[in-house]
Amino acid sequence: MIGVLLGVSLLGANTLEALIILGLTIVCFSSIGILSASFIMIFKRGDPINMLFMSTSELFGGVFFPITVLPAWLQTVSHLLPMTYSLNGMRHALLQGYTLRELAPEVGTLVLFSAILLPASLLAFRYAVRKAKMEGTLVHY
Repeated sequence: MIGVLLGVSLLGANTLEALIILGLTIVCFSSIGILSASFIMIFKRGDPINMLFMSTSELFGGVFFPITVLPAWLQTVSHLLPMTYSLNGMRHALLQGYTLRELAPEVGTLVLFSAILLPASLLAFRYAVRKAKMEGTLVHY
């Protein structure tokens, strides 16, 4: 809404590419949510994984400012976060009209994050459910 008021034009936006990036972003962050739920089921406490990951993603992922203004060692941290690739891909697809070929680095990295995080989160959740059932604490928090 604010962009429209300021005159941002989305006429050249590639919505299909943006939807692909959105879908991969949802898979990545859903997987992190499943890992967080697993932690809570096992330890019956608040989730430091989600708090640490989300605050790090917001600060170093390019949400508040471009990662190029960060020192080189913090830019390395930024490149370890799916948020960085998601935001870059969305900006390029919607604001600059990049094609899927031009978005290949961002899409490929998000696919890699998804391929690692989704199976890891499902395994962790399976383990957490099994452990909670054995302890009889499945409904406790």
